[in-house]
Amino acid sequence: AGQRECAVTAFAAAIRGNPRDAAGYVNAGLLSLQSGNTAAAVDFFASALTIDPSSKPAHDGLAQARAPKF
Repeated sequence: AGQRECAVTAFAAAIRGNPRDAAGYVNAGLLSLQSGNTAAAVDFFASALTIDPSSKPAHDGLAQARAPKF
């Protein structure tokens, strides 16, 4: 809610702090998706799925990022 830079910083810190936790990547992917940066979102969701192939939020986010835009 208007604090995008704080969120970016927090998610980057979470990923650095625990790069084997898919949640940080999913959160960064969701923020990227909301910001219209689908390429970054795809990368974050793919990273999350590499860590946790069963992550439903990562699968859902990746599907949304790859969905055609009309």
